[in-house]
Amino acid sequence: MAGSAGYNSFMATGDLTSARNLFSVPHGKPFAFEPDWAGREFQEAAKRYISQFSEQIKHRKIGAIEQKRALNISFQHLSEKGAKSLAQGLMQLAETIAQFEILIEQGKASLLQQQAELDAALASVASVSASDAKLARRSVNEFIELGGVFHNETVEFYYFLLALQSEYTPDARGGPSFDDPGMLGAYLRDQLKV
Repeated sequence: MAGSAGYNSFMATGDLTSARNLFSVPHGKPFAFEPDWAGREFQEAAKRYISQFSEQIKHRKIGAIEQKRALNISFQHLSEKGAKSLAQGLMQLAETIAQFEILIEQGKASLLQQQAELDAALASVASVSASDAKLARRSVNEFIELGGVFHNETVEFYYFLLALQSEYTPDARGGPSFDDPGMLGAYLRDQLKV
């Protein structure tokens, strides 16, 4: 029985590590372009980059679904094995939640920095060709939007981890409470903003 409890604790650790790895991977090299690129050259590069980024987001979403399923199963098994096994898993879960908080802050800062850099590059392009800058702006906006989706996947998984923790830890059910649905909606939208 003890070996079985250790195995399930090991499974939970592996599942938590897989989740951290899935969300720790940055979305590749930052979207960048040379201000002297011709409009068509930029558009072709932007299409390729945005397509690759979209695929990476799709892969992350699928991976998140798989990780949620695996974590739910692991913690269900841990709770069935007893308090000691569950306590070990919950300790690892708390560490993972803390790591996700850092990932979220880093992701938000990175996206804001990239947006500022891209805006500066667009200003440089606009000084040479307003039409190229207008075309480039569409691609940059699409990239920034995808960056927000990528970031929000991390935030959403963080909330899943908090919910998982609260399912097995009554003390973890704290946080702000809302009587007004509008205030709750505003709070949740603010949490997802980049």
